[in-house]
Amino acid sequence: MNRKQEQKIFTIFAIVSAFALIVVAWNSAWWQGFAKANNQMQIVDNNNLQADVTNQTIQDVAKEQERYDEYSFIASFHEGLAYAKKEVEGSYWQKYGYIDTEGKEVIVCKYQWANNFSDGLAAVTEDGKKYGYIDHQGNWVIEPILDHARDFKQGKARVQIGINWYVIDKEGNILEEESKS
Repeated sequence: MNRKQEQKIFTIFAIVSAFALIVVAWNSAWWQGFAKANNQMQIVDNNNLQADVTNQTIQDVAKEQERYDEYSFIASFHEGLAYAKKEVEGSYWQKYGYIDTEGKEVIVCKYQWANNFSDGLAAVTEDGKKYGYIDHQGNWVIEPILDHARDFKQGKARVQIGINWYVIDKEGNILEEESKS
């Protein structure tokens, strides 16, 4: 192996190592606490966009945030709902569900992964392996049979089954099969 090949292998190793450290930091308790604090601040700001912030005290903000304290993470709101993560009794992992702008859990936290609502549907997985789409009430619209699922935009979404990618409509009909290359 020549010097140039060794440098290339070292560079690839350094990049992979850096990525692994980022993933570990992302999943650490420190990051989750940081994300929770940041997200809660964001929710207050989103809910009070019309309010004159100069008329609020920090006590007002803290009281407003009490309704979100059970969640370790809350995403931004889309179509009136935000996915949120919390500890669920009987589960080792925290689970995702959906809350409304009042902080009320409207779709039970039972998903291992969840995404924002888009075009009335959200991609979720209960087992971390197969994805499907739910509506605003938490009903399956497309059963969890997909290996990957992207957001719906203008009634279409990209999904993967096996090595093949497809474009589907909101009923699960295949509109086109994408090239495998």
